[in-house]
Amino acid sequence: MARMTKEQKLQKIKKDCRLWAKNMTKILNVDNELVPFSFNNEQNEMLEALKENKYICCLKSRQLGISEFSLNYILWNICNIDNITCVVCSYEDTALNLVMEKLKRQFYSIPDKYRLKVTRDNDKLLKLENGSSIVGKIAGNKDILRGTTAQVILFTEYGIWDSETQENGLTALEPALSKNKDSRIIIESTAKHGTTDYFYKLSMNALKGRSKYKLVFFPWYQNKELYKEEYEEAEQWYKSENHGERLHESDLDKYELDLYKKGAILKQLMWRRWKLLDMSLIKFQNEHCAIPEEAFAGNSADNVFDQTIILERLNHINSNNLKHLSYKEVNNMKPLPDILKRYYGKGFYIYKEIKANEVYFAGCDTAMGLGGNRDSQAINILDSSGEQVAVFNRNDIPIYKFAKICYELGHYFNYMMYLVEVNTNGGTGADLVHRLRKEMGYLQVLKTKRFDKITGKSKFTYGWTSTEGTKAKLISNLKEYFEEGLILVNDTETLNELNIYVEKNGKMGNTKGTNNHDDLVISLALAVECMKQNKSYI
Repeated sequence: MARMTKEQKLQKIKKDCRLWAKNMTKILNVDNELVPFSFNNEQNEMLEALKENKYICCLKSRQLGISEFSLNYILWNICNIDNITCVVCSYEDTALNLVMEKLKRQFYSIPDKYRLKVTRDNDKLLKLENGSSIVGKIAGNKDILRGTTAQVILFTEYGIWDSETQENGLTALEPALSKNKDSRIIIESTAKHGTTDYFYKLSMNALKGRSKYKLVFFPWYQNKELYKEEYEEAEQWYKSENHGERLHESDLDKYELDLYKKGAILKQLMWRRWKLLDMSLIKFQNEHCAIPEEAFAGNSADNVFDQTIILERLNHINSNNLKHLSYKEVNNMKPLPDILKRYYGKGFYIYKEIKANEVYFAGCDTAMGLGGNRDSQAINILDSSGEQVAVFNRNDIPIYKFAKICYELGHYFNYMMYLVEVNTNGGTGADLVHRLRKEMGYLQVLKTKRFDKITGKSKFTYGWTSTEGTKAKLISNLKEYFEEGLILVNDTETLNELNIYVEKNGKMGNTKGTNNHDDLVISLALAVECMKQNKSYI
């Protein structure tokens, strides 16, 4: 085989971002020395994601080098493609200047004979002789790039921006992205504002596959080298506290064991314990997240449900690959009626085997079923032990169709008892009760007792009448049952809604924001109340 010429080698390097970074650019290492930029595992993973996806949302732990990688990716583009514009967007002037300094340090580390000449260079602009340029911009201006197209747009430390700037910045710059197949948007950040900002919404939608953005997430334990020296120090501390013994697998608690199964080494778990000597668990999870939800934990004092329990449950489900039953498993176990088949795996999930003699309880929160970003028709089903066995959650089914679904679902789960939320002015809940009871003859709809405020006489009405007072009672009971381990939640969507359920200024509900809902929280609370009543009318 003929040896490659220097020109052939150069062309090969130019076509490969990884080779170009290593051979052309340098970055500062931990000892503050300029060294060739050789990608670590996380940076390689980012590169592979960018090869396949136009829109990338990277949620990360600290100090993984994702910002440096993203800047290098932009440099690779402008140095090898003529007449393009790339944009680096930050939230304020000082932060943007620091990012541009990092970028230019990489650029000027390119050997003189390969580095393109610069035609303009100021704080927020680097323009090259090939007509390509990098522009630094401050987010918040809706006309930020009007009339300009960009090959690569980088939103750096996006989670630090306030929520309105996050949404407005993305809305303003997305239309400026070039329409060719190689253009890219990169959002990269740690989380700061908890579940209250637009970055949370974007990340969770990407995680659930409900966004054009691909979520790239790096758990803290993935990189085994980043805190290597601290790992050694932590091991010495652990030995000093445990008669010279290292941590063993048999010493791990349930959460640590889940992390161990997912790839954390014992040295890292000793380091975690060492860090927790001077840091709260929630703060550690923010800085060093094991699952995406942990990055957003604990930043709101208004959360109703204990986030530590929620996150540990999510981590356990993730570690042990606890998923809903497949359609084949469900149909072999007990064939689904036709009206339920079409929704299985699409908002309707069963998590446990249906037992012939088991008693089931369902909570039902209704809506108009108009689709879009509106509330959902939600059903949560518990068995007699308090384990969540199934959920139904769709926002595009009108109440007349939903009543038929409830009827078939009720019979499928051994003629289970329903508790339906009914507003004081009637509405969809009252409509559902009427259709089930009067039109379809479904008897298992729970009645609850109410007192007349004047006479004191009690009366029973079908469903749970929703007022501020009764809602507080409902949520209080759910909080007790969830946090005391009297129920077990298997559905991650339900856990995520519990995670963003807040109490603020005397009012309870989902964290404010598009696509944040509490329908599964309310339906779960109703199911708990139904289970507590433990009644049957047959």
